Amino acid sequence: MASLTYRIATGTTFITLANIFIGIFNLLSFIVIVRILNKFEYGLIVLALSAINIASTFLDLGIRSVIIADVSREKSENRYDRAKTLLYRYSQIVIIVGLMFFIIIFLLEPYFEQKYTNIVGELVKISSFLIITNAGKNIFMTTFSSNHDFISISKLNAGESFFKLIYIILLGYYFEYGIYGVMLAYPLSSMTSLFLILPNYINIIKDYLHISRSKENFFLKTIKSHGKWAIGIFTLKNLSSNIPPWIIQFFLGVESVAIFNVAIRPVAYINSLLSPLEKVLMPVISQEIRNVERVNKIVNRSIKYSLWLSIPIIVIGIAFSTPVFKVLFGEDYLESAGIFNILIFMSLVYAINLTMRPVFYAFRAQKGLFMITFINIFILCILGIILTLIFRLYGIALAFLINGVFAYLLRHIYIKRIGICIKPMEFIKIDEYDKKLAYKVKIKLQRLI
Repeated sequence: MASLTYRIATGTTFITLANIFIGIFNLLSFIVIVRILNKFEYGLIVLALSAINIASTFLDLGIRSVIIADVSREKSENRYDRAKTLLYRYSQIVIIVGLMFFIIIFLLEPYFEQKYTNIVGELVKISSFLIITNAGKNIFMTTFSSNHDFISISKLNAGESFFKLIYIILLGYYFEYGIYGVMLAYPLSSMTSLFLILPNYINIIKDYLHISRSKENFFLKTIKSHGKWAIGIFTLKNLSSNIPPWIIQFFLGVESVAIFNVAIRPVAYINSLLSPLEKVLMPVISQEIRNVERVNKIVNRSIKYSLWLSIPIIVIGIAFSTPVFKVLFGEDYLESAGIFNILIFMSLVYAINLTMRPVFYAFRAQKGLFMITFINIFILCILGIILTLIFRLYGIALAFLINGVFAYLLRHIYIKRIGICIKPMEFIKIDEYDKKLAYKVKIKLQRLI
């Protein structure tokens, strides 16, 4: 298991290091945005980005994870013609759909300007370019992930975050374009990072040039079989991530959207320290499905180490949230600190859930994951509305937490049917493998120092 452990550890390390830098850059961008915009303007930015995220759902409808898992499987079995076909068809679909949505959203700008305000119309026009950059990013990320090029993934994400910070400072603060400058920073940063990482993408594509695409129309078969469930899963998951701001806006107003987003964004940055493991496990577990015992070890140890990492983060977060929020965001966002203290426990929920999706995709159990995701979004909407009416912003935070626990319980029950057994008692034990791994990490750190 040494080589497999090395692959997982190496990929996770690269993406984690990149995510640390990404978290720093995003946090700085976040602070600058909150400082230069008032609560109403920041609320509009959140709603605009939420709307474009919903629109971006339709770029590939979530089949990217299916393509990554299937391309990895085809390559492991030396069927490179099928792997090439999957990547080619996926890229083709994303480009076509991306151009269609870009044109539609761009042309709708006068409608939004007339129905709402000039500011909303301009934000819609700028947002339309995010569709194009999101399409390009989907293609690049799928190609890199399916070929285990985790370094390029790290560079792409880190570059985008870095340039976003630079553009926000230049356009939003220095040139005083305000809300328009902040919104422009998003598509411009994506375009810049995609251009700089283009040589890495070309190097991978070159390896496929001498290979003929498979004549078998199995791409459509993939979508019709387990792929159709991935489409539903992604759509529901994206909706569940982007519906809460609109629930808050409807019941509590645009400024409340800003307050809640200031609370939840730091939690997202914290969870990003754990998310690299899921990206690495997606192709790795797909290649190891014939050895269920090995998959069980990977899943349980991944959850174990993720929990160990999240606990001290939660303790530190709660201890320093109020003074940190006051210094970084000002008196107007002190309420966000209290909401953050609830949402920070999502890190525990995230840690126990992050291995689930790779398992479902590897064993092609997307139908089960779709049904679970459907139940979860229903619970989130109902709880979100009820608890928001009772406890306001604290209520929607509680809804997130409760829904995450339900998600874990439902997924845990399902994956037991395919032979994956999660053992919670193992998470608090330190065995010989843990000691050996800790020793290896210690040696690596000593050499680096």
